[in-house]
Amino acid sequence: MEEKKNPVTEHGLLLEIPEEFANRKNDNGEILLSDEESYNIVVDYLERVAKALISLSALLEASSGQKPTPEELLEKLNIDPIKQADTYWLLEAMLFNKDTQLLTEFISLFNSFSEKKIGTAEFISTSSGLVYRTFNKALYSGKFAQHENDYPDKEILNNDWLGFAIMRPSKQGYITEEEKEAYRVQMWSKVLELYRMGDLAADVFDIVIHKWIQKARYPDEMIYISADEILQSRGIKDMHGKTDGFSYREDQRQEVRKFIDVLSHYWITIKEVKKPHIKNIRGIEAPALVVTAAAGQVTINETIEADAWRIRPGDFFAKELLTNGPRQTLLLSQKALNYDPDKYQQEKRLARYFAGIWRIDEETTRKGIRIELLLSEIDESMNMKRPGRTKDRIEKALDRLEKDGIIRSWDYKIPKGYEITDGERGWARKWLEWKIIVNEPEAITEHYKQLREIKKTVQKKLKKPAGKGKK
Repeated sequence: MEEKKNPVTEHGLLLEIPEEFANRKNDNGEILLSDEESYNIVVDYLERVAKALISLSALLEASSGQKPTPEELLEKLNIDPIKQADTYWLLEAMLFNKDTQLLTEFISLFNSFSEKKIGTAEFISTSSGLVYRTFNKALYSGKFAQHENDYPDKEILNNDWLGFAIMRPSKQGYITEEEKEAYRVQMWSKVLELYRMGDLAADVFDIVIHKWIQKARYPDEMIYISADEILQSRGIKDMHGKTDGFSYREDQRQEVRKFIDVLSHYWITIKEVKKPHIKNIRGIEAPALVVTAAAGQVTINETIEADAWRIRPGDFFAKELLTNGPRQTLLLSQKALNYDPDKYQQEKRLARYFAGIWRIDEETTRKGIRIELLLSEIDESMNMKRPGRTKDRIEKALDRLEKDGIIRSWDYKIPKGYEITDGERGWARKWLEWKIIVNEPEAITEHYKQLREIKKTVQKKLKKPAGKGKK
């Protein structure tokens, strides 16, 4: 009987590919993984091997001077050679072949990835998906269209599809005209509330997404989140002046309750209407936020004032974040959440906009962003009667972001022919054509650089899933 060769001994460390990724390949046969997916595959592997080594050490200590054989040790470790092939063959190589080089390679990989821990206390992870970012902008701008006999909506689109964020009741099925009119009034009252406090709603949504990314393992998984957790994440002080306590006032919790309610009434509708070659138009819709349970204090009216929820992002966002496709996340500065929108609305929106750009292509902010585009992205209107006010406010916001470390530095890039002289009339139109160069913090640069390096490392060490041979 031919002896089975150890692939680890022959080829070095190998990583087991989760089966859901096995068929996701490009023309060169490489597995298509996002940066975060690559990172998570390695972390899972390192944790498995580390636990196995700890168990192995315990078995050797418990042997009381006896010397168990490698076969006995592998059997007692109870590691499946098929489902956990990468771990099994590494230990087999160590035990049978005494391959110290493999152990050295594993320790090097372990140390490398320990240093490349994703995220810090200064940032939260949230979605970088286009639908999410477009919806988030709709939230903080609060500008929804009003159609006769219909619910409030906001257009969201890209080059391939057209979609809408629609504020509508959660009730499904047949609705009478009287009910619809009553619901329409309710929905518009929520939109008006959003117009006043849309930036905070966007903050709450980002925090829910971040907490869900930390805890959820699959797209349909629900998590529990409390109003106090959300208030802590926003850096709000409780009754004792602490930002990490659980003594928040009822009015503070009520504000969170209001935003969760508003978000749970949003539905995202996507229509394939921008591809002329598609005759049969298909669409899909799903809620922005799914809430299946709420807990809180029972009032004298026997209603529940919710301060905790069983919750998850809607299908559009959940599948962007935990899916067989590339995972779409970005780092958003924690300080952006801490800004009071009444005082620092422009700072908050600029921080969110830059975070999205850096995740997609950090070179964009280094090459420069036109002032007119920048104002549009943060929903800021140019005051043409007093343009100096708009210019001063944007410059003040950028200076604040630099001071707080959200950006490393910023400067103007003036196109040729658009220079402005002192006292020049109509200078505002020229200023709108100027560009702003923004440099991201070193932590952001290093973070995304490390993710790209991790992705290359994973591609080199990937092997086919167990049981997936050539056909």
